[in-house]
Amino acid sequence: MEITTLELTKLPSASDGTRLWDWLTFVNAQTEEELDMAATLDPTIEKATTIVRYFSANETLRHQAESREKWQRDVATLRAVGRAEGLEEGRAEGIEEGRAEGLEEGAEKERRDGIRAGIAQGYDPQILATIFRISVDEVHRLAGTSPGD
Repeated sequence: MEITTLELTKLPSASDGTRLWDWLTFVNAQTEEELDMAATLDPTIEKATTIVRYFSANETLRHQAESREKWQRDVATLRAVGRAEGLEEGRAEGIEEGRAEGLEEGAEKERRDGIRAGIAQGYDPQILATIFRISVDEVHRLAGTSPGD
């Protein structure tokens, strides 16, 4: 595994002939002209530019994408909080059984809060079931809803 950090502020203004430079130019584009220039560098970047423009021009799609990203961040936060609460409770009891129970309660709270947030934002229970790896019936149980809601 390799992790590379790239600083866009240090991107050379002249191409070094690599695809990486082409893609970084696309990512770093701040004006329509820069985006147009990046699109001419590679057919794949041209496709990416078309997609970026499509999503940028369609306010509904952009709002949906932003809402989905926010919801994913919220779920990740709820999961972290649930785990932390579960671990804290388990440690406080100081025994393995208490710890396991705390973890389970934290996980249950995490799922319940995440599912309720998803339902509140209009997500399909089937999608939530897939994300949380549980049945649709369990989604309804945790959300406090019935399948017809």
